[in-house]
Amino acid sequence: MEVIISHQSEVLLSRRYYDFSIINDERYIEGLIHGIEILAENLEDEILKFTLGTYTIVLLSQSIPFTDISEKKSQIHIYCIVNKNTEIESLRRVMKIALTSFTNRFTSLDIFNHNKKKFTEFNKRIDFILGDLIPKTEDRFRKII
Repeated sequence: MEVIISHQSEVLLSRRYYDFSIINDERYIEGLIHGIEILAENLEDEILKFTLGTYTIVLLSQSIPFTDISEKKSQIHIYCIVNKNTEIESLRRVMKIALTSFTNRFTSLDIFNHNKKKFTEFNKRIDFILGDLIPKTEDRFRKII
């Protein structure tokens, strides 16, 4: 499982819960995210998930204000790349908690400035929120056997 929080197609936080990455290059991740966001914008719709051969990418978006007094809004997104057999509704509930926690923890200014160093403070919190959904080493060994 991989979890990515992004704003304006830029990765703010990325966590991988296994030894390898599905997408090895950060440029490809940002390109994928940008493509998804542009496609949704052009379709004037929200992309909730899509499935590739082995993986499903689940997306959840939330509006954030430009400033505390602004009526203009921007979108922040959380993506999870999971095995296609993962229970999506449970995952979406946890993703919503994670994204809400992130936007409560950081100000709109923090998010708009894309200060990635500051967001590393959230790593332990997102690990805790995802908890039981994070694949364990023994789960991976069972799949091999």
